[in-house]
Formats: sequence, C-alpha cells, structure tokens
Amino acid sequence: MSTAGARDGVGDVRVGALAATPPGAAPTAQVGKAAGDGSTGARWSPWRTVVAGLLALMFLLVAGIAAGRGIITDTWPAFLPGTDSTSITRYSGPWLTVAAAAVLGAGLSIMALVRGLTVRPRER
Repeated sequence: MSTAGARDGVGDVRVGALAATPPGAAPTAQVGKAAGDGSTGARWSPWRTVVAGLLALMFLLVAGIAAGRGIITDTWPAFLPGTDSTSITRYSGPWLTVAAAAVLGAGLSIMALVRGLTVRPRER
C-alpha cells in the first residue's frame, strides 16, 4: 500500500492516482464532472414536474391554514371606559412552526418545478 501524501497530511493514502491530490484540486476521477461534461445526473420526467407543482400548491394551502390557526384574536368586553371591546391576539407556536415548515416545503417544491420546466431533454 502506498502512503504517498500521508506524511504531509494531504490527500488520500489509498493506492492509485488519487493518492497525492493537492488541496483544492479535484481528484482525477471527478475532473470530467467538474469541467461540465454535459451529464445532468438522473433523468427528469414530466411526471416529476407535475408532482412538484402539486406539492407546492399543497404546501402553500397547508401553510395558509396553519398560519390562520396559529394567530388567534379574542374579543373581550371593554376594559377601558369609552371603548366597545378589547381585542387580544394570541400566537400558537406549534401551528406557526407547521406553517413555516410548509413554506419551506413549498419553496423546495417550487425550485424543483422550475428545474423541471427549464431542463432540456437528454440527447440520445
């Protein structure tokens, strides 16, 4: 087993071309990917785009419902003389957390939707 590069703590100590990779440089096995060889990874189908759009709508609906349940306004009889009523607003942390998580999910789904609408089909 080669230990090239092990003395200075840089690179991989396995046998092969990747043994003495300087810091910041791409290993030789990944140079094609870093240079942009045109591969897009997994194939993207139209169904994934449709599902991403439906998920984004669902997440936005859930966010709206959860935010509505997370902010509650109560009306009480007048506390101060000369007013009709007193309104007190309460905030429910769990519902607002669900709303924030749903907004995050909607954002990720929208990014997947945009990717699905802008990706070009792979040439065969």
